[in-house]
Amino acid sequence: MHRDIKAKNILLDRNYEAKIADFGLALLFSDGQTHITTDHVAGTKGYLAPEYALLGQMSDKVDVFSFGVLCLEVVSSRRNMDERLRPDMVYLVKWAWKLHGQGRLLDLVCPTLSLQDDEKPQVQRLINTALLCIQHTGEQKPSIARVVSMLQGDADLEVVVNPGAEDQYHQMDSARLLDLGNSAVSRVNDVSEEGPFWKSIRRDEGRRSSRTSESRSHRASEATVEGISSNGMITVSEIRGR
Repeated sequence: MHRDIKAKNILLDRNYEAKIADFGLALLFSDGQTHITTDHVAGTKGYLAPEYALLGQMSDKVDVFSFGVLCLEVVSSRRNMDERLRPDMVYLVKWAWKLHGQGRLLDLVCPTLSLQDDEKPQVQRLINTALLCIQHTGEQKPSIARVVSMLQGDADLEVVVNPGAEDQYHQMDSARLLDLGNSAVSRVNDVSEEGPFWKSIRRDEGRRSSRTSESRSHRASEATVEGISSNGMITVSEIRGR
């Protein structure tokens, strides 16, 4: 699990092939392990899956969420958070769900792209796949292998479920859950039963607790990615530890 998928960490080679960079926060699961729960959350604001930012629940779906946000950034040619825009457009994820509810998803597309009619179905597929990636629970998000199949047209798109305004858990976009900078770490406290969930999230500026299952992980600082295998695992060709 990379834990910091974002535009800054996607590099292009001379053939415009994408390479994932900066594996400083990466975790490797033990054999047979699919989930990890941690007391600490690390990542970049705007890209954190709700179940990870709130509850410290880590799985491969954390990267799926980040990839979905990245896809929305690509199609809209904007950052996931831009305070220069009008209030309803500041948070890209929230704006995307609003447009989905209004049946206006193509309004996400950057006007300078000047889409042709035959290109619109492909862009629509990209946006719908991105929305599936940013569903608000890990169980609702597709696997990365299925994401690839949907983008390539080898699999039918699943039904996108708009969480709705009443779903407080989802409406807290990850940029507002934790005021994180790059590679910052915050403590996730118990969720309060009163008021919005984000009131229960407090910055932990003290020492980092050693009581976390991250001790099982292996960290690497640099890597290049060759591709995605049939089971959705990332193939790493070169790793150099710190």
